[in-house]
Amino acid sequence: VKDRDKVIPIFFSALFAVLSVWSKQTFVFLFLSLPLYVFVAYGSLSFKRYLAAVIIAALIISSAFILCFGYKNLLLNLLIIPAHHPLIGFNRTYMPPLICIDLLVETLFLLAMLSVVIFYSSRGLSNYAVGIRGIKEWLDENRWLIFVFTGLCMMPVSIIANLKIGATYNSLSYMIYFIAAGVSLAIAQHAAALNRNLIRRGLIILMAVLICLASPKLWRAVKVKDTLTKNNEKVAYDYAIKHPDQIYLPANPLAGIMADGRLYHSLSGIREREWAGFQIDRECFMSNVPQDMRQVAFPKYAFLEDAREYMEAYLKEFSNETQIGELSGWIVYEK
Repeated sequence: VKDRDKVIPIFFSALFAVLSVWSKQTFVFLFLSLPLYVFVAYGSLSFKRYLAAVIIAALIISSAFILCFGYKNLLLNLLIIPAHHPLIGFNRTYMPPLICIDLLVETLFLLAMLSVVIFYSSRGLSNYAVGIRGIKEWLDENRWLIFVFTGLCMMPVSIIANLKIGATYNSLSYMIYFIAAGVSLAIAQHAAALNRNLIRRGLIILMAVLICLASPKLWRAVKVKDTLTKNNEKVAYDYAIKHPDQIYLPANPLAGIMADGRLYHSLSGIREREWAGFQIDRECFMSNVPQDMRQVAFPKYAFLEDAREYMEAYLKEFSNETQIGELSGWIVYEK
């Protein structure tokens, strides 16, 4: 931030870092990358202030969560269960080493683009002083580097996350998205500083290419047919609000919270406990489903095999698979 020695910007930066780690524990490397970057770029005094802000923010946020959910529950769900998840096996459709290679290729592509931008920038590295002073000046003038540095620090998390069971390609985002953001900001900064229109236009085109090529899977993930007024969560909520405490939606827990005001067991939550070796007994399971449950429904994007295994393990009495007009395309089970 520009006013790096002021209390409010420092505290909010630390606060958002703490909230990021609480929302996704794999972002814990933010506690390494951000203070270290502040130390190198701005010196020991700013580092101490930032570290103090992180500690204060962590104490405040952590205390609030502990009061709400309890220390043991947080420890079990945030640390113990993920730590017990086994490494994924190799199969024809999922090869972790190949995905790690894909990660490195995309990273090298982004860093190569960054090298071109720096090489043709209005002020090259050779114009800075030699030593620590020059490094600090370079970091201060090019603050997009914090994203690139953070992305590189996220490399171990991205690789390890892809070797765990339940991993998806999205696990690579811990590294790729930070670096892509840094490169995009670098292109924008240097394009704005150039007086030569041709090179400026070239950098803008380069940014467009970066967006299109660095994240090709983004386009496959976009579903044009889904809108704010018609999507699985909206369909689930509309049906649940008409049938209070009667419909159980394991793959859509948000609809249950909004319609019934209760958090029910989720398909992914139960599955992650099973992966870690923690089985759910009948009494515990039935205490967190709708009290007057008459139907169990899974959306069309849910794996059919997962849905059937879930029903066989916990809800055998709901053996009648049927279709409902209001839940077109969904898998619905009744007694």
